[in-house]
Amino acid sequence: MKFPSVQVIGSVVTLLLFGCGEDHVITNNAVELQELKYNPSRDYCIVTYSLDVGARGSSLYRTLLKTENLDGNLLEGHLPTGLTNIKWLDNRTAIVGYDSWLESHNASGNRGLIALFQKQDTVQVGEIKFIVTSRKDSR
Repeated sequence: MKFPSVQVIGSVVTLLLFGCGEDHVITNNAVELQELKYNPSRDYCIVTYSLDVGARGSSLYRTLLKTENLDGNLLEGHLPTGLTNIKWLDNRTAIVGYDSWLESHNASGNRGLIALFQKQDTVQVGEIKFIVTSRKDSR
């Protein structure tokens, strides 16, 4: 029987620690904020961030949070990563595009919402309505 080297075992442990066990919080050293898009009243925010997942590199994430919850788990309002051109129309409505290639390339979006953004023109996520104005596959 052949056993994996210590280096391989260390990589697997790293993947488990970063990929599964740790919350996504802004104070986590593995989280790198890319963009914060606040609604006009600044009570909601769409956060785009990357997370270092060890040997696999980094993954892109998007999340919708109440501003008061930005210090909590970023996965609470997990959105599909394929959302593009995000613009707030008002305090409870955001206009977005959807890019299926970007979603498949990052493979870290909210699986339960992906089908809705792929097919529906209006998607309700909590108190926020997303209007999908365009869809593409940027390959």
